[in-house]
Amino acid sequence: MRVQETRLLRVGKAAHSLLQSWREGVSHCTASGLEIDELKRIAARDRWRLARAHHRDGRALLESRRRLFRSAISRLYYAMYHAMRAAAYMFHDGDDHESHADLLLHVPDDLPDAKRWANTLKQARLLRNAADYDPYPRDGRVWRKRADSLLLDSEALLRAARDYLKARGCRGLR
Repeated sequence: MRVQETRLLRVGKAAHSLLQSWREGVSHCTASGLEIDELKRIAARDRWRLARAHHRDGRALLESRRRLFRSAISRLYYAMYHAMRAAAYMFHDGDDHESHADLLLHVPDDLPDAKRWANTLKQARLLRNAADYDPYPRDGRVWRKRADSLLLDSEALLRAARDYLKARGCRGLR
């Protein structure tokens, strides 16, 4: 087999770190028997499944007799965060936007209602911060109302992210 000169030139000029990355990529493909793009779809699917697990935990905390509304808000936000992070990973072809603030700026442009979802995620993050750090309001009814609202938003965002991921070839999303 004859190797193209352009490929040889690229290998010949590659920095050590780039060669190491290529070796690692080949290793991943060889060990798994899958191409990088399929491994990427599996990673996105698994992040969405983590989002769904956080969502189940948030719902369970809402239904708890101990009135764990603040904790439910936290779990529901993380469900939304991980669902959007999976979508952003597929859109941007990498996990370059994992910070909470950065993710808000990198919601996939082709996600239906992208601006709405970015704003919804931003509001959920602010609510999670308040639930985690602010001593007020003390009234549990206020937190219950906020948590119930966030539950609806998180369900909608998880559906949107799931549909987005399915459209990009991710399988095994229920």
